[in-house]
Amino acid sequence: MKGLKLFTSLSVLIVALPVLAKVGTNIQTAYNSSLAKDKIERNQDMDILVNLSAPLSKRNGASFTAIANKNLKNEKKFLLQDPYFGHSYRLNKERGETNLHLGERIYIPVSEESKKNTDLYTRLSVGPSIKSDLSRYVYGLDINYRLYADMFWHQYETSKSGDSNSRYAYSNRLIVNYSFTDKFSLNFDNLYTKNFTYNNHSRDVFLFDQSLSYSVTPAISLNVGHNNSGNALAIDGATSNIKIYNERSSTVYFAVEIVF
Repeated sequence: MKGLKLFTSLSVLIVALPVLAKVGTNIQTAYNSSLAKDKIERNQDMDILVNLSAPLSKRNGASFTAIANKNLKNEKKFLLQDPYFGHSYRLNKERGETNLHLGERIYIPVSEESKKNTDLYTRLSVGPSIKSDLSRYVYGLDINYRLYADMFWHQYETSKSGDSNSRYAYSNRLIVNYSFTDKFSLNFDNLYTKNFTYNNHSRDVFLFDQSLSYSVTPAISLNVGHNNSGNALAIDGATSNIKIYNERSSTVYFAVEIVF
């Protein structure tokens, strides 16, 4: 009976969302370059994000998000990432400077990686998040922290490339935004994920991203930044490989973002 109620609620949400939703579109084109001295790689990418979001009540919200990416240097077509249905519930009764939410995401495996390589059935992401507006203490400062678990369901435990598929993962993500003027802002995005495969092997990955943004208009912004990501542990499995800057894996980028 509970399963039937959940299925019915999800069906109503899918049907009603396009009618109730506010549509937001984000288009970003970025030029990025590696910093490796022996082999400098340069790319230009375009990302298109479409989000439908709708309030279900004062404390409940639903959304649908789809992202497509195109490498303007090599790819001839846009590559669709796995879109997802999302739900968020605000745990504190009244909205304030600090708000705690519990969110869930259900992913639809339509990307080439999910369909052709990993044979993913679906992915469920669940976890709390806290967002705090600290502008009362420091002008323009807000912090967003999310702790979540991902569970994966695949047709096979091993991907077509021969690697073991991920069974579940735990992630911590901290985003800090500091708008020190009406036009300029500093943005810091930090992510740490621990993946566990079906054969119970683990892999830790990290991401650091720092950027300076300039708002040309309320809808157009320019961003220049630095990004480094990779395995959190060295080959020996014990030594930390986490660095904000690494000359072999760091990239710098310039991006133009348009929001509709």
